[in-house]
Amino acid sequence: MRDLTCAMGPGRLRSALLGFAAILPCEAYAQQAGTPAPPMPAARVAEEPASDPALQQAPDGGIADIVVTARRSSESAQRVPIAITTVTAQNLTQLTVRDIIDIQKVAPGLTISSQNTGARAKLTIRGQSEADSRLTTDSSVGIYVDGVNLLRDYGLRSSLVDIAQIEVLKGPQGTLFGKNTTGGALNITTQHPVYEWGGYVDLVYGSYNNAQALAVLNAPLVDDRLALRLVGQVITREGYGRQGNGQDVGDDNVWTGRALLRADPTDAVHILLSGDYVRQRNNGTNTILTNDSMLQNQNSATGALGAIAKQLGLNPASAADRLTAYQAWRVYYDRYRSGSFYDGFSVPPPDAPSSYDDIDHYGFSGTLEVELAWAKLKSISSYRRLIRTNSVDNDATPFDLLSPYPTTHQRNLSQELQLSAIDGAGLDWQLGLFWNRETGNENSVSNNNNYVNTTRAVVTEGDIENSSKAAYGQAVYHFTSRFRMTGGIRYTSDKRVLDSKNRVDPTLAFSPILAFTPGRCNLLTPALGGRSIRTAPIACRRRRAR
Repeated sequence: MRDLTCAMGPGRLRSALLGFAAILPCEAYAQQAGTPAPPMPAARVAEEPASDPALQQAPDGGIADIVVTARRSSESAQRVPIAITTVTAQNLTQLTVRDIIDIQKVAPGLTISSQNTGARAKLTIRGQSEADSRLTTDSSVGIYVDGVNLLRDYGLRSSLVDIAQIEVLKGPQGTLFGKNTTGGALNITTQHPVYEWGGYVDLVYGSYNNAQALAVLNAPLVDDRLALRLVGQVITREGYGRQGNGQDVGDDNVWTGRALLRADPTDAVHILLSGDYVRQRNNGTNTILTNDSMLQNQNSATGALGAIAKQLGLNPASAADRLTAYQAWRVYYDRYRSGSFYDGFSVPPPDAPSSYDDIDHYGFSGTLEVELAWAKLKSISSYRRLIRTNSVDNDATPFDLLSPYPTTHQRNLSQELQLSAIDGAGLDWQLGLFWNRETGNENSVSNNNNYVNTTRAVVTEGDIENSSKAAYGQAVYHFTSRFRMTGGIRYTSDKRVLDSKNRVDPTLAFSPILAFTPGRCNLLTPALGGRSIRTAPIACRRRRAR
């Protein structure tokens, strides 16, 4: 894979790099505590507090600090009394991290698994992870981007662009974070606008025509008062395989955009407005057969073999015809066993769409900080919207047996207020209020074996409304520079409402297929990878000759 990166300085091209991307050990210096973050800060991975401080050397030979916001305030990572791993922008660049899944390579205790739909990334910290992704459940690992809690992680794999720092917090997080999480939190800070012209372009090309283009522009609109940062990324890649109808599967087509507007109307008032959007239009993933239990578990007139017989124009009630149906199914099972892993054989019926995996996930947020004479007041407001639709042929054959069509529509509003007085001496304290309201609808149409059993044309639907309110506080008293005591308290009230509308809808069942229609007969030809069923091609030829 070739990687071309161009950085733009004031009115000119500063540097260009062409080479091979690889994961190599990196050595860099940490950002000094108390200094403002530059557009692309250089830093190293900060391991847990017990890590060897000798590994974190400042340019002058002393020990360097990495500034983190793990406790909702800027402080040295070495002084934070929690288990934390910090990965900075320099690490992301040197390790060629383009996918959030790669973060687990440098964060002990964190496991990230790729999910098949919606560009999801399932996060697990110390064994704690979500049970499922439905709107009625919350993840045990919180995800925060610039202080905003992302309740749903769809599209997260594609939005790891122009990042300043990632903090992996291990263990329960509740006292100082808006939402309670039992496993931990992923605290992501993006690059914010600065008051100088700059930007960069990053281009990647790899196998399967994998093309990625990332462009960033930083523009000072008003000197020291207003600045804008625009980020855009396009990812395209051909599929790793093809289905029986020639459609690519395992492809990637994602557009990501982010805009941040920074305003500092006075020295005591700071505003950051942000908007982001992830759009994915993929064909979904391939499904393969790994178990041969048709004759034992699906051999009935209303089971899978009955549905296959019906689609072949045979009699589902006939044991002999169901055996013929099994032989037809076994063609594809044998092909998968012989090594057809990436290519599949799914072909949608005439009145059903091809497989797809679409998401639109976007949001807006506003952060206001006011420096008072005696404290700092901070407000974080956000609105997020998620639209997800996908279809996957789960039976992995040209026959229509298991084809769910799930959709998710979600809206989320949140508001957080923080009041703090922190100077690292004497008494430091923080108070906060948090409110969140999530509404949405989840709908899944399942047409399992409905050619022979209309009662399996099932709609699973639910309207949800989740709300959360919390008040929290924490105080730290510094007796000396080496001894301090921390105390905190939190009150949370969560409410969940589910209006379930599950039902059977026979009108969703597919129409009966005429005996030996050419389209279905062609599914049994060797051209699609299997041996022919003798009776079917003969009957097909007879039908076409009429």
